[in-house]
Amino acid sequence: MVELQERDIKLLKTLNKFGALNVRGLQNFYGKEYYKQRLLKLKEENYVIGKHGFVTLGYKSKEILKELNIEINPPVYDKSKARKLSKIAGIYTELDNWEIQNSQAVKTSKNLNQVCQTVGSLTNDRKEEFIVYHLDNRLNKNN
Repeated sequence: MVELQERDIKLLKTLNKFGALNVRGLQNFYGKEYYKQRLLKLKEENYVIGKHGFVTLGYKSKEILKELNIEINPPVYDKSKARKLSKIAGIYTELDNWEIQNSQAVKTSKNLNQVCQTVGSLTNDRKEEFIVYHLDNRLNKNN
């Protein structure tokens, strides 16, 4: 049986907030080597689920978050949506003391077009807000 550590709880809260996290984000929680061992243990105990190169909440993590009185967000099943969400989550794991909003919240609060490739927003402690966009790999120098 896995005994959850403080960083495991932080991981579960991050997964709940963003829906998915990729390997880079996991490395920010556990380090470049240890994340594989910890992820395997968390998967075996059904705290997380690994699919398509992303990690999402497992059923046991939902129980833990409910005990902490945290509202559970709907799971992410779509691969492209998981990829997009994991990008902003990856940024979040690298930035301390920044407030993060996902793309849906940004588009609603800023009245942005739903088609734009907004990934989310970042706000620093000086209340400066930065909108994060996804630039597709297919863009070339002439665009």
